[in-house]
Amino acid sequence: MKQGDLSFFPDLSFEEAKVSRLIKCHVGRDQAIAVRALALQTGLGEKRVREVVRELIIRHGEPIGSTPGSPPGYYILRSQDEINRAYQSLLDRGKAIIFRASRLRQFSVDEVLGQIKLEFDHGPRDPD
Repeated sequence: MKQGDLSFFPDLSFEEAKVSRLIKCHVGRDQAIAVRALALQTGLGEKRVREVVRELIIRHGEPIGSTPGSPPGYYILRSQDEINRAYQSLLDRGKAIIFRASRLRQFSVDEVLGQIKLEFDHGPRDPD
């Protein structure tokens, strides 16, 4: 197989395969690759890179974590500790967002969670 051949990613789109191949070279939080670097190396915009990463995680189950730390970016989760930290970080962000949303509409958190459950029951939707 020649370098750059993405045919060994049969279940992924061309964009997904390009991003996945690059992130898989960055194993562990301390080896994270910045969105900007992924964008430059793939020829995709930064927003599109984030969308592709979301698809890799949600649709394809790739164990990708993210960090705003040093270095910031995406990486392959390499240990149960990293999985736990990524899970807790997502949970904390999700709770904060739900709380803010409830305050914007002056709904209770339970009402917002009920709406989220209804939407999840019908499948995830694109947040954009």
